[in-house]
Amino acid sequence: MDVEALKKLNKNKKLVKKLAKKSHAFLASEAVIKQIPRLLGPGLNKAG
Repeated sequence: MDVEALKKLNKNKKLVKKLAKKSHAFLASEAVIKQIPRLLGPGLNKAG
């Protein structure tokens, strides 16, 4: 996934929760890792 895909994913809160519950960790480049909390932070926090 690139940054644009993460932005689109963030619009679908149910999909963010499903992804967070399914995955224990994310493997991404350093540039994307820095942007994940900003893009998906609230959704990932709510998912637990």
